[in-house]
Amino acid sequence: MARMFERESSLCFNSVDFEKESFDADAFVSNHGRLMDLDSLLVDLKSYHHKIKLSLIEVINSDYQDFVGLSKTLTNVESIISKVQSPFDDWHHKLSDVKSNLSTLVSKTDEVLSESKALTARKNQLISLKAVYTILNFLELNLFDGQGNKMEVSDVGTLKRLSLEISSLNSKLINCDSKSVSETVTKRVEAISEHFLSLLSRSFSMSIVSADEENFISLLQIYSTIERLDCAYQVYRASFVEPYLREKITPSAVQRDPLENVYQEVLNFFPEKALFLVKALKKSTDGVRFEYEIEAVFAEVVDLLFNNCSQVFIPVNWRQFGKRYKASMWFLGKFEEGFSCEEQLHLFRQNVNYRRFLDKWSLPVYFQLVFQEVVSKIEHATSSKSILRTQTKSSNDSQDEFCLAIPDVMFQSFSLCWSDEAYIPSLCHKFLKLSIQISLRFLQWCKAAQNQLENSVKIANDKSSSNSGSSSLNSSLDKIESDESVVSSYEDLLVCLVSDIETFQTKLRTVYDLKIYRELKQHLNVQSSYVVDPFKDVKTKMQQQLKSLIAELAQTIIKALMVVLKPISETPRLYRKTNRATPETESTYMMNLVSKLRDYFEEQLKSMNKGSKQEVLVSVIKAVNDQIKRSVQDIWESVEKIEQSLKKIRSSKSLKNVQSAANVQDADTASDSDKIYLQLYIDVVSYQCYLASLGQKLEIDILALDSSVALKSQIEFASSIKDRLS
Repeated sequence: MARMFERESSLCFNSVDFEKESFDADAFVSNHGRLMDLDSLLVDLKSYHHKIKLSLIEVINSDYQDFVGLSKTLTNVESIISKVQSPFDDWHHKLSDVKSNLSTLVSKTDEVLSESKALTARKNQLISLKAVYTILNFLELNLFDGQGNKMEVSDVGTLKRLSLEISSLNSKLINCDSKSVSETVTKRVEAISEHFLSLLSRSFSMSIVSADEENFISLLQIYSTIERLDCAYQVYRASFVEPYLREKITPSAVQRDPLENVYQEVLNFFPEKALFLVKALKKSTDGVRFEYEIEAVFAEVVDLLFNNCSQVFIPVNWRQFGKRYKASMWFLGKFEEGFSCEEQLHLFRQNVNYRRFLDKWSLPVYFQLVFQEVVSKIEHATSSKSILRTQTKSSNDSQDEFCLAIPDVMFQSFSLCWSDEAYIPSLCHKFLKLSIQISLRFLQWCKAAQNQLENSVKIANDKSSSNSGSSSLNSSLDKIESDESVVSSYEDLLVCLVSDIETFQTKLRTVYDLKIYRELKQHLNVQSSYVVDPFKDVKTKMQQQLKSLIAELAQTIIKALMVVLKPISETPRLYRKTNRATPETESTYMMNLVSKLRDYFEEQLKSMNKGSKQEVLVSVIKAVNDQIKRSVQDIWESVEKIEQSLKKIRSSKSLKNVQSAANVQDADTASDSDKIYLQLYIDVVSYQCYLASLGQKLEIDILALDSSVALKSQIEFASSIKDRLS
């Protein structure tokens, strides 16, 4: 048996590991899995398991008699268990009886305690009720005469003592059961409270009028003692605030003056009428709180606006409503600047009048009115008759202006959303969403305008193939007015769209940096690093559409230039057996090509920014270079074939003098082939000279392009012909 647990050389583990109390299967597999693959470990475990089973069978067989006799030692167990169980059953019954008796005693004890508590409470109520009568008699003795008439009490010390009694009276009444307090007692308490508050209000007003700081603070303490500071606010509001503001906040004042002036009059209350309160409260060391700004002044402002000037909150004209709302927010900001601590600011913003004032402004209706004006302008501008109308530019032809009228209208609407006239911080999320919608609508319109004019071009070309070279579309656009302010060609539209998208991008970036980013940061109340550009997807789509338009513009220009380049194939015909003089200037087609390039890149594309013009130029010049290179190659191959044919003809003649004369003529004068090569050389050199000057204007080395280098190399051999003839 001992040998079974010894480590065998065939196994990767030691069997002693399984006998440890800290054995963990997962750790075992993980440790041995690093040393060998899991399949080998599984094979060893199965082998070890089989060996253990065989060993167990051997052990049972060797001591089989003892194994079978294990159950004999369990005889007479039931009798032993019954002997032990009997005492426990007796104890169980006894404990149950004790538990029942204790439950009965506990319930009786609870009843006795409840009766005792009820008696104690009743006793306390009687004591409190007796104290109520005692205090009532004392207060009536000091506040009323023998006939029940009210007595005047102006001494602050007396009022303070009476306030303590009233505070005690209120606490005693709370302890009394409502059923035990008779209606007569209630009426007596109300009469005392009413008379005492009237005495307090007169003394409180007199202390403010006479600027008696000591009495003012003492009376505030009295109000606080009897927990009736609300009465102090009412007295101050009715006696001092309401008479002043009633003359300032009137319908005529709101209609006559800007609302900022009305609010300024309200703010002037503090330096004109409340200086005494500010000084007295600052000198107080008793911690007396008197929030007269919130509970008296602001509450009166809100009530007067709601009751007398409700038209302020009606958003009939969104521009006027926006001005009034912003003036009100300015007023709240100025009002909050007067608070000395954050606690006061918190109390103000949690005040019911503050919430009433903010909720009164119908901001969703205001935004809907702005939205309707923005949408109506855009929809009107994108009507079918004005879709291609150009924008009247200033004399300096700045690239910051739009070429077409509709993008200008759309960005005006975009700018309106973030202008001081329309933007409201509380609606930041709504104006942001509207701005994104306007940007996407602009991209959608650009695609629609391109498709509309492209279809019009196809219709015009189908109707009149003889007029296919004309770029004017005024006669073919049935729905567009024929005047000078309408785009007249597909190329012009592509240029305008590219320029306007670039302008829109620039202006969008400016508005975002100057306004939107700052407003988002304040609205989200986060650091700058957490503000994600909401226009990221819009800018990506705008850039994609810009690339597509630039590529389409380049292809359109290339198609037009390919027509100009067609006469290059006629060059051999001009010099073959025509006895024309040796060429010294570029061909007509090359002059037309250079003129066309000048019209495009120095005039027609001048509204585009430099980067886009460079991109179009590279695409166009690459295509033109490739076309010239292919045409030159075709001409060379044709000339070479003709030359080979001529050589065969000359070799068939036997007269040496004729051949000698021919050779002399070839050496002294230019052959037809030389004239063709020379003309191509002059054309390419003239073409590349213009490209060099154009590249300087656009700050790009056009001659360094692979296609330009290849074209120059292809025609370089013809320079030797020029040198020989010169």
